[in-house]
Amino acid sequence: MALSWPLLPELVLAVLCVAAPRAGLRLTVSAAVASVAGGLVALALYSGTSVELPQPLTTTRMHTTAQNEIRSEGARAVRHHPASGIPYKVYAAEAGRAGAPAGEWVLRSTAARGERIVGVGLVLTLIGVLTQRWRRFFPQYLIFVGVAFVALFTLVIGSWR
Repeated sequence: MALSWPLLPELVLAVLCVAAPRAGLRLTVSAAVASVAGGLVALALYSGTSVELPQPLTTTRMHTTAQNEIRSEGARAVRHHPASGIPYKVYAAEAGRAGAPAGEWVLRSTAARGERIVGVGLVLTLIGVLTQRWRRFFPQYLIFVGVAFVALFTLVIGSWR
């Protein structure tokens, strides 16, 4: 599903780590591992095949930028992902098309994705621990997270048009 639609592990962690901070570390590590595994699946799916999955809410400019970075840097290009706003699935697809080695892809993805997901997950877990006494405001928190996500997502997509 995340190979096409924008399913961000950080958004899921924003809900789960705050709701259940005791499980935060386990959830965070699981999200990071699952994300890298999904990237490996995408790499394999696009390697030497003519597979084209729909990737709505991505732009031609995102694909072109990721393609150029992968051409010049190989799998190391995925390091640009966390700050660029280009979805990980775009880098994975372009790396697969370019024939990036799977081992290097996993190593570089673990660093890039792991750093971002684990960092965000640990901060959210800490927020969950510190806000336990205000659990009655969790519905309002969910509304805030949803609105913030839509606003930030819209800004990122708009910046790549």
